Amino acid sequence: MKKIGYAFLLSNEKELLIAPEKGVDTCKIVHKGIEITLNAEHGSFQAKNRRTSGAEALSIVGFRKTEVNIAQSKTVHSLDCTVTGGCCDCGDGWICG
Repeated sequence: MKKIGYAFLLSNEKELLIAPEKGVDTCKIVHKGIEITLNAEHGSFQAKNRRTSGAEALSIVGFRKTEVNIAQSKTVHSLDCTVTGGCCDCGDGWICG
């Protein structure tokens, strides 16, 4: 299913694809310690790092609106990626929540 979504390029050169649910104003994603709150209505976001120690902190180095193709989404969260109010591909396939 194709939807309008957003692509976030991270400092580790990975890309997160996010598609907010229709009618949802705010979508929240947590991936490897970085928390992204996406304001779908305004096409803006806030990010904060929740990691206090351990592996290198991730940051967002790019952001763009794009068309995404959500294929075979799971409704469970993984250890590295959780989502509320939409769907996200954190690199291991789409999850929705």
